[in-house]
Amino acid sequence: MDLVYHEKQIGRMCAQHALNMLLQGHYFTPDSLASIARELDQREMAMLRDESQFQSQNYDESGYFSIQVITEALRRQANLHLEPLESPNVLKILQNPSLAYAYICHLEDHWFSIRKIGTTWFILNSLFKGPRLVSESFLELYITQLHAEGWSIYVIEGELPACAAETVPREFWNETRRTKKLESDIEKAIALSLNEAQPFIVTKTSDEELFGTATPVVSQAEELDIQRALEDSLREANKANSVRSAESLLVGEAIRNSVLDLNSSSSTSKQTNEDEEDPHNQQSCSSGYQR
Repeated sequence: MDLVYHEKQIGRMCAQHALNMLLQGHYFTPDSLASIARELDQREMAMLRDESQFQSQNYDESGYFSIQVITEALRRQANLHLEPLESPNVLKILQNPSLAYAYICHLEDHWFSIRKIGTTWFILNSLFKGPRLVSESFLELYITQLHAEGWSIYVIEGELPACAAETVPREFWNETRRTKKLESDIEKAIALSLNEAQPFIVTKTSDEELFGTATPVVSQAEELDIQRALEDSLREANKANSVRSAESLLVGEAIRNSVLDLNSSSSTSKQTNEDEEDPHNQQSCSSGYQR
């Protein structure tokens, strides 16, 4: 995976990491993004009558940058445009996410990117150990899940800069995915329940969990731990189905036995009534007894 450019999380610099991974190179620094943010602040202050009331929403000292800064940075560097996934202009992409070439996603001060490199999709999240290779079918499930979870998703429009990983044959990435034995388990889990399977999503957490010393349970878990958890989930689901099937068989058997008992009792009762009502039969029995 060294061919795919990846940056690991430092402080709250996820916007910088997301931009650099999207463009596949070290294009932006904290200073360059802060410079753009200050320019935007100046424009906004110029529109106010009382500048003393102004408070920047474009960046802060921790390293957070707004969507306005990200939009302007991509426009200047690569002439790229961001379109919200809910926009009517990208309705076809909302219906079929694999039609796009890249995304940038945001939730609760965290940014990450998704990009198609050559013919292969990668999730590029600075909270992960490295780039995550995914198939088109998984991408569609993943984008759907992010959207349902409340993430802001932006489609990247324009021509992305070329990168070295684009020359890698698709077969190499396919073999890499098979070797890891991760994605198939994730796809099965998501197919069973989007609510239960969230292997790649950083859910709504505190700033400490996202950027502090605490380790996010989902976002920074080892891949093998994720795989084992998913396998356990699948086994539990199969076990539950087996239990329900066994219970159904027992109930069915009990009902059949009950019906047989009722039929047997009914037959015995009917025969008794017939014997009591037949005088000839009673007389014969009596005569036989006397003899």
